[in-house]
Amino acid sequence: MKPYFSIIIPTLNEEVYISRLLTSLKNQSKKNFEVLLVDGNSTDKTRSIARTFSTSIPLKIIKLKKGDLSTQKNTGGSRAKADTLIFFDADMVVRNTFTKIAESEIEKKRGFVFIPHVYPLEKKDYPEVHAVMNLFNQLVGLSLNTHIPFSAGPPQLWNKHVFLRIGGFDRIFGEDHHIIRKAQDWGIKPMQIAKLKVWFSLRRLKKQGRIKLFTHFIRTHIHLLFNDTVPKGFEYKMGGQLYKEKREELTKQFSIGDIHSVLIRVRGFLRNLVKEE
Repeated sequence: MKPYFSIIIPTLNEEVYISRLLTSLKNQSKKNFEVLLVDGNSTDKTRSIARTFSTSIPLKIIKLKKGDLSTQKNTGGSRAKADTLIFFDADMVVRNTFTKIAESEIEKKRGFVFIPHVYPLEKKDYPEVHAVMNLFNQLVGLSLNTHIPFSAGPPQLWNKHVFLRIGGFDRIFGEDHHIIRKAQDWGIKPMQIAKLKVWFSLRRLKKQGRIKLFTHFIRTHIHLLFNDTVPKGFEYKMGGQLYKEKREELTKQFSIGDIHSVLIRVRGFLRNLVKEE
């Protein structure tokens, strides 16, 4: 039977995180999907750990010679059996009703591109980050009504035929934001689904510290308000091995007020854009 979804997961040395995501998929209340794990030639146990799930979920492992996010995701999209693609990063996790709700919402909305809400897994460790995620999700939703839309990051749902027609992800940093702009250029309006929630790891924050990562986050998204792509200076390296050791934070923490004040200005900017439209 043809699956409703093809879930595509690009990996590179993700032995620490991949079992958590695959477990959450194994526990889905509606098994309406296949999983394509597109590995960029991991040197750790990523693929062997993934294989242990092959008896509980429809799983196909595709090994490439080199890790490249866009190439890995595009490869998964081209080999998918389903008409709807779901893209996850390896350090993400979803509730066991995700695929059930996703199918129901897509049937209702009849769109081509969907963006879920995102939240950090480490709520207790980083309450100030969790506190502003609702605002961030609102900003993403507002941006979708302007001529400068952007995504909530890697988790996205796509109609396969539309995804392939526009050429998939471009091989640039910020590919997940850029493809949303591409969709708009093709006359396709991405939709946000608040009922769909994806939790992601704050492993980069743990590694780099609050100030460095949040500064990078704000710079990137402000840049995206005025540009279609993100320059190389904003890039980060791919590979789960980079986040196995926690780096000590030597700088002070941002307060919730600091973060909120910056994001509220961006939200006001986007609202003005919506009014101008």
